[in-house]
Amino acid sequence: MRINGSIMTRQVYFLNIVLITLAAILFLFFYARQQEHFLFQDKLMQLLNVAISLEQEIDNSLLSREITDINTSPISEDDKVLALNKLFQLPVEKVSSVYPAFGMGLYSKELGRVIAIGPELTPEKLLSKNYAQEFQEFFEIYKTGKWSASITDNIGGDGYSVLNLSYPIYNNGKLIGHIWANMKYGDVSREIHTVLIQGFLYVFCVWLLAMVILRYIYVRLTGGLQKLALQIQNILNRINDGFFALDNEWRFTYINPVAEKFGFGNKNKLLGVSIWELIPNVQPYYDQYHRAKKENVAVHFQAIGVGTDRWIEVHAYPSPEGLSVYFHDITAKKQLEKEMTRLESLNVVAELAAGIGHEVRNPMTTVRGYLQWFQHKYTAHNPQFSTMIEELDRANFIITEFLSLAKNKEGEMKPGNLNNIIKIMLPLLQADALRNGHELHVNTGDIPDSIFNEKEIRQLILNLVRNGFEAMEQHGTVTVTTHQDNDNDEIVLTIQDTGTGIPETVLNHLGTPFLTTKETGTGLGLSVCYRIARKHKAKIEVKTSSQGTIFLVKFPVIM
Repeated sequence: MRINGSIMTRQVYFLNIVLITLAAILFLFFYARQQEHFLFQDKLMQLLNVAISLEQEIDNSLLSREITDINTSPISEDDKVLALNKLFQLPVEKVSSVYPAFGMGLYSKELGRVIAIGPELTPEKLLSKNYAQEFQEFFEIYKTGKWSASITDNIGGDGYSVLNLSYPIYNNGKLIGHIWANMKYGDVSREIHTVLIQGFLYVFCVWLLAMVILRYIYVRLTGGLQKLALQIQNILNRINDGFFALDNEWRFTYINPVAEKFGFGNKNKLLGVSIWELIPNVQPYYDQYHRAKKENVAVHFQAIGVGTDRWIEVHAYPSPEGLSVYFHDITAKKQLEKEMTRLESLNVVAELAAGIGHEVRNPMTTVRGYLQWFQHKYTAHNPQFSTMIEELDRANFIITEFLSLAKNKEGEMKPGNLNNIIKIMLPLLQADALRNGHELHVNTGDIPDSIFNEKEIRQLILNLVRNGFEAMEQHGTVTVTTHQDNDNDEIVLTIQDTGTGIPETVLNHLGTPFLTTKETGTGLGLSVCYRIARKHKAKIEVKTSSQGTIFLVKFPVIM
């Protein structure tokens, strides 16, 4: 790679190093401040959630009443604390079990003592009278009436710091005490340090890259061209993008391996050859490259690669030495855009077809009525009329399925229980099973109520169960079960058949409209199921083998 230009002086070289280093330091400083602030605020919100959770577990009026009653009793201060602890230690331990990583406690303003501590209660901690001295920052809330946070060093003489939050407790507008929540500040510091180290490494890499580039320019313009050019060449050889460089006469001065593989050919034969001998006047390359050089501006465009059918995104940057061109393959992106455009077009067609479907069904109903009348009047042709009626019913079924798939109108969502829907549908499903020569087993578990569109859920269950019946050529069993997945907070509907399974070529395309393996199928039933599932924020998972197929529909628990 040849570069001609003015020589950068040593003073300018070092000035650039200083400026880049200062910029990196300033960026790192502000980045560190921002990340530290963000993490600190996040931990404060966690502590605030702990404090609010504990407040919700405590009856403030009971706390105020019990403190007043016990404070008038002729017993020692420690006995008063122990008596109150029996009442209010349990809520603290309950919240501690949910947030085991946090320390917390309850303080009475009237007694001036701690009355509950979590997660680990010891008599020494509970009966300590040094709380006010150790946590003076906590008592700022009695001046401001608002929650406050602070960092306390060497807590309890244990040598570590904690991040504290104190949250005031009111009863009828009167401040009666406060809740505190804390966590080891060392844990927060470690997170902050980890983020800062990552930020430092990122900035260092950018700075190092800038230094390499700067050093490259300096050494090259001061006589170190050959060594540094080899380093840059190694870097460009390893990048995933195509790259080539042209001099001011449009001759190749460098081609990396990716560019070679993309149709440019052997670089040893192309170095020193004009690019226009390779692609004479090919657009948009010719106009864009000339525009970059003529106007001295970077140009960016997309085009079909020369000698290939793949799309590339090209970035060309002019310089006094010529033109540097980077490009990368965007064929997959283009295919995705094309597919999205196709799907949008299909959506328009679906809406149009849905409208036509509505209009077609009305005359079909009239035709079917007359055919039934003719069937009774001309009994000699009864088989022919029956065939025509069956075909009309089949066409009407296809239109119904298609309209269900194309429907975008939001249905009414109501509270209910999935088991009740299955119970209502059971006679219909059993009749289908008997008609197809199969068995139906239903096992409903204990599941909570949720919110759904009953008609759509019935359609989903009916489609999946009938698919199961149709998947079994001989006598088989479809099993419908429900249960609650407590780990993922989901209601799971399972429909299992004992058929021969789904081919792998079909499995990856389930839910695609008009995809079917049945001779009389429409390919719309599963598409409707997937649409209904998406509307209810549910997931459909499929497990299949030669012993049968299991459809799992997982609904989130929503109330």
